[in-house]
This record gives sequence, structure tokens and C-alpha cells, in this order.
Amino acid sequence: MGERLGGGRLVGENFVKAKVAFSTLGCPEASLQEILDIAATYGVQGLELRSMAGQIVHAGLSSEERGWIRRRINEAGLHVVCVATYVRVGDPGLSDDHVLGELEAQMLLARDLGAAGVRVFPGGAGTDSDARIARRLAAAALSAPDIRIWLETHDSHPRGTDIRRVMTLLDEICPGHGVQVIWDVLHPAAAGERPATTFEAIGPWFGYAQLKDANFDGQLRLLGQGDIPLHEILILLEDRTEWLSLEWERPWHPELPELAVALAGMRQWFEKLTGP
Repeated sequence: MGERLGGGRLVGENFVKAKVAFSTLGCPEASLQEILDIAATYGVQGLELRSMAGQIVHAGLSSEERGWIRRRINEAGLHVVCVATYVRVGDPGLSDDHVLGELEAQMLLARDLGAAGVRVFPGGAGTDSDARIARRLAAAALSAPDIRIWLETHDSHPRGTDIRRVMTLLDEICPGHGVQVIWDVLHPAAAGERPATTFEAIGPWFGYAQLKDANFDGQLRLLGQGDIPLHEILILLEDRTEWLSLEWERPWHPELPELAVALAGMRQWFEKLTGP
């Protein structure tokens, strides 16, 4: 098994105590065994399981299939960080019942797989959708309080300050809701928001971080080879996050190398930060 990444590595004068995961987005054609082998090779401790038709995980799985996947992952010593859904909570073209039904199915899948919760996208249309997103999140959180919901910095709400509007409303209408935020580090940076501003905005609800790197022109790069201030982000996080997850967007960018190359690059980047 590969050397474990994360877990108290020194970053400058700060310790990041997070464990390392990757999203199965980066290996869409891989079998479960191939995913487990990749995790073992690169010392990864967790998985974000992409939930989508045609992938190893989706809401149409039978109870037997769900149990088998859960057992295999547990036997490999891995954690299911989240079920990464494509539910757009604020979608103005869908009714509350439709969105909540879709989300309920994904939350049940997460429970069956032993995941802590589900990832969702804002999927709205700017500030006009804030109340809609908050209302739907409140209903979903109340329906299954044992399953975490993570709202990602993404699409209509890429910045931390965008997400803060929704979360502030959610606090008002559903105190103690338990919804948290995934900091996808690419989207706030691409929107021109500095890491310190992002983290200050989402801090009260911060869950964990998804790592990726890119040039200012949007070209995705291996970690540490782009323009996103990742070192600054890690210093901000210190011991605030349990997970750092590599989200390698190869399906959307087929020119990128395979996930294994990205994980090797992540290891090299960590080693460069921590020194000999």
C-alpha cells in the first residue's frame, strides 16, 4: 500500500491534519476494484463517490448492490466522504417536490453506502434564487437529519460571499440544520475572490475542501503548477478540515492525464511543501 498522504503534514509553520480523498469523477470508466487499487497505490484514505447513471454509484442501485459496494470499500479500509450528486437545489425550472424527491433518493443512497452525506450544487440564478435554495435545503435537512448535506461553491454561487447569503438565510429559517459547505477552491478563485475572503465568508459552515489547480486562463493543471494560491489555502485551513479531496475533472477535459498522474502530482506537491 502506498504511503499515506496528509495526516499532519507540515505546511510552512502550520499543520494540516486532514486526510486525503479523491473524487471518482477523475476515473469515470474505472471499476470499483480499479478505484480501490488506485486508492491503495497512492495512500488515499477516502472517496467522493460520483452519483450518476452509468457510474458505479447511482440512485438506481439495488439494495444488494449497495451492500456489496459498501462492504468492498470497508474491507479496503476506506471512508466514503460523500456521495457527489448533481442535484441543483436552486433550479428554477423544477418544483420543490421534484428537487426534494431527487435529493431524498440520493440521501438514501448515501445512508446505504455508509457515506456521511451528499454533495449538492446551488444551481440557481444569482441572488433571486437564494431563498429557494435555503428553503429546499431546510426541508431536506429536516427530513433526514442523520445525513449531512454539503453545498458546494459552484455554478450560480461560486464565491464564498454568494454561499454566505444562502447559509445565513438557512440559519434563520432552520436553526441547527447541519448543512455545511464544500470549498471547491477553483470557482471562488476564478470569480476573483481571494482565499481569505472565501474562508471568512463560509467559515461558520465550512465542511471540507476540494483541491484543484488551474492557470488564470482556465487551463487545469496538476496541483502546484497553476495559479490558484493553494499554499495560502492550506495555511488558512490549518486543522479546520478533516478532508482534502482531489477533484480531477478529466471527463470535462479529456486532454488531462489520467487520475493516477494527478495523484502522483499531489504527492509530489505535498512533499515539496513539507520538505525532506
